[in-house]
Amino acid sequence: MINTIYLKHGNPNDKTTLPIEGDKITIFVGPNNSGKSLILREVESYFSNFTQDFKLLEKIDLETPTLEDIGVFFEEYKVVDDRYTPPSPGYIYVRKRTVDGRIEPVQIYKTAFENIINGQQDNEQYLLENFYGMFLLKLDGSTRFNLTFPQPAGDLSTYPENILMALFTDDESRERVREIIFDAFGKYFVIDPTAMLNLRIKLSDTRPADKSEEQALDARARKFHSEAYDIKDLSDGVKAFTGIVTSVFSGDFKLLLIDEPEAFLHPPLARKLGLRLAQLAPERNATLVAATHSSDFIMGCIQSGKEVNIIRLTYQDDLSTAKLLPSSELTSLMKDPLLRSTGLLDSLFHETVIITESDADRAFYQEINERLIHFGHKGLTSSLFLNAQNKQTIHRLLGPLRNLGIKAAAIVDIDVVKEGGQVWTNLLRSANVPSSLIEPLNIIRNNVKQYFQSTGKNMKKDGGIELLQEDERAACQNLFDQLAQYGIFVIPNGELESWLKNFEVTGHGPTWLMSMFERMGNDPEHVDYLKPFDGDVWGFMENIAKWSDR
Repeated sequence: MINTIYLKHGNPNDKTTLPIEGDKITIFVGPNNSGKSLILREVESYFSNFTQDFKLLEKIDLETPTLEDIGVFFEEYKVVDDRYTPPSPGYIYVRKRTVDGRIEPVQIYKTAFENIINGQQDNEQYLLENFYGMFLLKLDGSTRFNLTFPQPAGDLSTYPENILMALFTDDESRERVREIIFDAFGKYFVIDPTAMLNLRIKLSDTRPADKSEEQALDARARKFHSEAYDIKDLSDGVKAFTGIVTSVFSGDFKLLLIDEPEAFLHPPLARKLGLRLAQLAPERNATLVAATHSSDFIMGCIQSGKEVNIIRLTYQDDLSTAKLLPSSELTSLMKDPLLRSTGLLDSLFHETVIITESDADRAFYQEINERLIHFGHKGLTSSLFLNAQNKQTIHRLLGPLRNLGIKAAAIVDIDVVKEGGQVWTNLLRSANVPSSLIEPLNIIRNNVKQYFQSTGKNMKKDGGIELLQEDERAACQNLFDQLAQYGIFVIPNGELESWLKNFEVTGHGPTWLMSMFERMGNDPEHVDYLKPFDGDVWGFMENIAKWSDR
C-alpha cells in the first residue's frame, strides 16, 4: 500500500526530506522528545487530513488502486445487514475498525472512488480516508490494553462487530494467535463464549481438544473455560503482548503503527514481539512502522531476517535530524562480542554517549555527572556511559557510534600520549579527526611523550601534566585541547585515581572506586554528602557537557 514515506528534517527554514521505503519494516528511535511518537501521529493524521502542516511528515507516496482493487475492497468489506441499507444507488456500507476494537459500518460513495481513479474527479482526501484509511491500525499504550477487555458476542451470523468476534469466526487466524501466545507464555490463547453476552480472552494450560471444546456452550466447554485463566487477572505484560498480536490478526491491515510496543514487556518478551511483528508484517503484505525505546525490540526485528530500516530522530534548538540506519549495518556491529556486551544499541536512545577505559571509570564519571545535574550544574542530560576494556579498544565503540550519527566522546588516561602507531591512529580516526591532522598531532604527542620521559616519573601516578615545565606544559595542554575539540578528553592529572585527591583515597580501580563512593556519601541531605565545586573532576565533566552542546 505504501511506496515511500518522506520525512522533513533540518532547520525550519531549510528542511530537506528523507525517503523511507514502504516495503521495509521501519523503526523510529532517538532520545526523549525527539519526535518518535509524533511521527506516528502525523502518519495517522495524514489519512484524515493530508493538507495540514506537519512538523516531521512531508508526504506519503501510496500505490494507486485499480478499479479491480476497489471492486475487491467493496466485495470483501461490504456490510450485508438489513439494518444498513444504502440511501441510494452508488452508495455502500463497509466495515471500519475503530480504535477500541469495535467494527462499525461506514457509508461511502462508490461512484466517487471510480471517478477519482479514472481521473474524472480530483478528491485525493476522499480516497485517503475511505480506502487507504480502512487498512490502517494504530496501537499505543492504552489501546493495546483495551483490546483485551471482554467484548459483546453479537450476532455471529452477520458481520463481526469487534475484533474478538472476528477472531472467534476466523479459525485460521485464531490458531496463529494461539501458536504465538504459546511460544511467548507457554499457555494457549482461547476465546471464551460461555458468558453468553460477552466474549472473553483466556489463557489455558491445555490446548482445546477440538473446535467444539472452545466454542460450544455444553458442559465440556464450560469446564474447559472455567479452568483457564481470565486475561484480566494476568500481568500487564501478558495483556500488552496479547492485545497487539490479536489486533494484528483481527483484520487485513496494510499499515501497522505501533507506539512503544515494548511497554510493560520484559526484555526477552520485547525481543520476541519484535521478531513476531517483523515476521508477520511482510507475511500479511503490511508495512510495520514502530517507535521504540527498546534495543531488545530492535534486535528481535533484526533477527527476523527481514529488511529493517532504523530511523534515528533528534530534536534540539528547533533543529530536527533524521538519519537512516540500515539493519545490515547494525547486524554487522552486533556480531562483535565487545559491542554486543556493552549495550551499544542502547546508545540509539540517548543524546550523548561517554566511553571510558574501564567499568570503574564508567561508574565514577556517571556518578559525577548525576550530581552535577542534581545540584543544577552543567551536566550531560540524556546521556549513556559505556566502557571499553582499555584505551586500545575505545575506538571500536567510538567509531561505530559516530557512524550512527550519535554524539560520542571518550575519556582516556594521560598515558595515551605513549600510544603511537595504529593505536593512536585508530583512536583519532574513530573520533573523525581529519586525516591531514593525524600526523601533526602525532608529532606533538611524541614530543609530549619525551617531555614526560625526561622527568623520570610516572605520568599517571605522580601528577600528570603538573610534572612538566611551563613551556612543556603549554604544549601538552595544547594537545589535550585539540583532542577535546573532537571529543577525546584526556585526564590531565593522570588517571581515574588522580581525582579528588583531598580525600586521600588509596587503592586502584574497583577498590579505589568503592572507597571513594563511601567518602562521597549516598544521602544528598547529609552534611557530608559531596556536592559539586569548581574545578577538579567537576570542571572536567562540565567541559565535556559544553562540548556535547556545541
